[in-house]
Amino acid sequence: MNELHGNVEQLLSSVRRRVDQRILAERATLEETLERIAHEAEVEAERRKEAILAQGRVDAEAACQQCLATAERERQVARLEAREARLTAVFDAADERLKARIEAGLAPEILARLARQAASSLPPGELTVTIDAANRARLAPDAVDAWRTETHAFRLDDAPLAERHGVVVRSGRASVDATIEGRLAQARDQLRSQVDERLHGDVDGVSS
Repeated sequence: MNELHGNVEQLLSSVRRRVDQRILAERATLEETLERIAHEAEVEAERRKEAILAQGRVDAEAACQQCLATAERERQVARLEAREARLTAVFDAADERLKARIEAGLAPEILARLARQAASSLPPGELTVTIDAANRARLAPDAVDAWRTETHAFRLDDAPLAERHGVVVRSGRASVDATIEGRLAQARDQLRSQVDERLHGDVDGVSS
């Protein structure tokens, strides 16, 4: 009986040792697994952190480039608007100087040249020439007849040209403004158009 009891105790003891060994082994395996999972999580967290930092650097650089582009666009706009303002000031000054010089009238040969240049844009035939009062007073009655070309004859309009200096040449409903003020306005518009094109061109270039 004692021998049987001893055998049972040895068996139970052996079972307990095996269970304890298995528990220790499983615990060790579990700890290794937990350590591996913790390490992988740490590596993944570091990777994500680097990815976020890298994206942040990319976003910051993009934002910086956008800021620089905006600043350059504003600089171009300011520079070209200043140029347009200078052109306006130049033409305003030219207007004042011209008014002072042409109030007394233009030379007859200048009027003839203006009329012939205007006539080149009109169909052949007789043209009506309207001249401002100051210049009409300087012309001989038959002066306009002498402006005749191979393709055009000129007839002086009975009414003087108001508010402008020079000539306006008409053929039916078509007319050409050859006044000093008209030419100056045309030159002003051409330069302003060039400035506008340059303004939009430079801005679009910076934006792209």
